[in-house]
Amino acid sequence: MTLTQAAHAGGATNSRRGVSQRTSTTAAFSPSATMRPSIAHPTAVDAAAKRRAHPRLRAKWMEAAAAPQLRGRRAAAWLSVWDSACAAQRVRMLEALKALHSASNSNALEEDLGDAAPLLLTRITSWWKLRYGAWVSDAVTLAAAASMKAAGAAAASATQKAATKNGAAPVSHPSTTAPDSRTNASADGSSLAGTSASAAPSSELLAQVEAITIFLRGSRFLIQFVEGGGAAILTHCLETTANSPPPLSALPAASGAAAATASSPAPALLTQERRAITLLLLHVVNAGRVYREMVGDKEGLLHVLNTLQRETDALVAGPLTELLAVLGQGHPRLASGIQTGLLRVLADAVKPAQELKATDAMNLAESRRVCEVVVLHTARAIRALQLQREQHHYAQFYLGDCAEAVLEAGVDDVPIVGMDDAVNTCSFSGIPAGEPSGRTSACDPLLRPLSRSEYLDTLFQLALADQDMALQVEGCELLSLAAKNLRFTQDILTRCLDAVEDDEYAIHCDEEDANAQKERLRRQRRQLSCGRTAALLLISRPMTSQRRQLLLRLVSQRGGHLSFLKHLRLTVHGDTSSVVDCCHALQFIVRAAAEKQRQHMDFSCALRLPAVSGGGGDCTASGALWLRVTEAVQAALGESMFRLLLFQKLSESDCMALLRAARAAVVPLGGAEAC
Repeated sequence: MTLTQAAHAGGATNSRRGVSQRTSTTAAFSPSATMRPSIAHPTAVDAAAKRRAHPRLRAKWMEAAAAPQLRGRRAAAWLSVWDSACAAQRVRMLEALKALHSASNSNALEEDLGDAAPLLLTRITSWWKLRYGAWVSDAVTLAAAASMKAAGAAAASATQKAATKNGAAPVSHPSTTAPDSRTNASADGSSLAGTSASAAPSSELLAQVEAITIFLRGSRFLIQFVEGGGAAILTHCLETTANSPPPLSALPAASGAAAATASSPAPALLTQERRAITLLLLHVVNAGRVYREMVGDKEGLLHVLNTLQRETDALVAGPLTELLAVLGQGHPRLASGIQTGLLRVLADAVKPAQELKATDAMNLAESRRVCEVVVLHTARAIRALQLQREQHHYAQFYLGDCAEAVLEAGVDDVPIVGMDDAVNTCSFSGIPAGEPSGRTSACDPLLRPLSRSEYLDTLFQLALADQDMALQVEGCELLSLAAKNLRFTQDILTRCLDAVEDDEYAIHCDEEDANAQKERLRRQRRQLSCGRTAALLLISRPMTSQRRQLLLRLVSQRGGHLSFLKHLRLTVHGDTSSVVDCCHALQFIVRAAAEKQRQHMDFSCALRLPAVSGGGGDCTASGALWLRVTEAVQAALGESMFRLLLFQKLSESDCMALLRAARAAVVPLGGAEAC
């Protein structure tokens, strides 16, 4: 045998060896256990059996995909059968990837998958981009059909029960109890197909997103994914999955067990998908500013805001608001738009519960459930952004070498999140913060800035919410933070004092109407919430001279010391934080009143001018007015408690003693008893 013949023989042998290896790899994934139907037109049962994978076959696919001998070339082995594999077989490969590398780093992932790992990621992302919209729509349609079927079955059952009770023969509903022969012929197959189809679309999307998440742990795969437009499609996929089917609570109450039996698992799976997509977006935006710019463009921002606006699950709403907070913090070019969108979502979520009619009790309860989830997490995100922005604002003044006049002139212009155009705040360099108002003249409604009145109305609706104490706390915190800007201080404190002093006086009767009692309790809750906000305004830090003068002038003109004494009487003994805040606010007023009296006496004795206390920009009341303030507080609390407020640092036990003294006052604080 010549050398040429030997080479040809060796090549043929190697070729046969390669064919045998590829054949064995393909045979491991091939569904050879199932036989194709021999008839030309398969029945519905055969079609359903073809669409669903047998449990043993699925276990075989899973075992073949996770075989240890594929280490180092696993991606190449999967790609050899990827194009010819069905959807269920591809899902088993992705589940095997999750089982093998859920806790692995990028190096271990590349060692196991081999050189074909980038190509496998490309195949997965292409499959995901092409099919996620159809899968989600199928899941929504199937869930809606299941709900309609449950409602129809419940109506038919109620009709039969009514007919049996009246003594008549039960009438069968044609669509539920008397199906035609074609439906009977494919009853088993259609039920299997419905079960498989209702679970398959959402489970496939979840497997894809989890597999992509595993790949994106490596920077090389992350760049490949983002450069292929994956970030923009992720936001669109997130909004698509937000179109979830109606929950079972929207069905009639009579459906009961029928709804439970006919329900689809699509809503729960869609929630898992939205959470997985949101966490993947968080991972992308935390990778750097370039990735934030790709996710936080206008179209992607609108997708995320629309998803947040319709979200009903706290497990998804929390990461969504964190995603928006990260985008607003690290994306200077679009930070104003992101913050405005958060405010608009908050304002739109507060409105429905107030505008719905009380007769529509079911929609009202569902709307409140949605609004509470959206409002709570959105308010927390806005508060976190406001605290960060406030801290950055104060750091520019107190950490820099600036003159006292510059410090006093600009330190009270605290920027408000999402309200740069309405407040017209300026940065430390004198350049207006945020984008020009002309850019937002024609934009999406979710990105339209709030006016001053809309902003205050939204925060007060949140602070006066009756359904949840957590919403009231968030509203009070946001109002106290916004009041640090002098343009909002007077309006917020005035509205808070108006709410505390809002009373209806009536003659007491032996029996109180239930509606009147409910309204009285509701008014007291509003008074407590606004009183807590007013107390936070007076004890907030840092307290500049301009804010201090403005607060004292409003308190003296409105008789604010009586409002705080009333708030102290209304406060529950167990609400320790509110009691302590109110006592510190009273101490602030009493000490300021004593200081103003001393200043008035010093100026009057030295210069013999009665109006000298109002000079030098001091807009506070005269010494006689502050004397009446101290006398009123002393008469209400007693001499010992008054000295405690004036000279000592208050502890928690001292505040409780002040609460008991305020409740033990003989004369009502308002001159009459409020009902």
